[in-house]
Amino acid sequence: MNIIDVLEKKRDNFFKIRNIATQQEELLSDDSLDEYISLWEKREQITKEIDSDQKKYRSAFESADKREREIAVSLNREISEVIESIMDVDKRVEELVREKRDLFLCDIKELKKGRTAVKSYENKKGPVYSKFIKTIG
Repeated sequence: MNIIDVLEKKRDNFFKIRNIATQQEELLSDDSLDEYISLWEKREQITKEIDSDQKKYRSAFESADKREREIAVSLNREISEVIESIMDVDKRVEELVREKRDLFLCDIKELKKGRTAVKSYENKKGPVYSKFIKTIG
């Protein structure tokens, strides 16, 4: 495999990761956590593939001629741009996760307040029945 093939494969994998990150952002906005997690697993798999191809890249770069190295530089620029866009999407996803976490924590605090109120209204003398007004008939 020459350097250009290796870098094109790497670039395509990063495009896949960017598309997955965008889908994850949409799923997180829609509260579809199961699908979000399955996409995360796909993303991890692609990342591992990129890491395993790194050795091929190094050996191919050493054996490349001048023209291939120039093309490799432009492909590396494209890859850098894709990585930056992935990082932007990941920042937005991180912010969404923080917002959702804060909402959940707020809801939990409200539930705790409600539970405390119910405990304070609890009748310690006995149960309260639905017919509490005595009718004379």
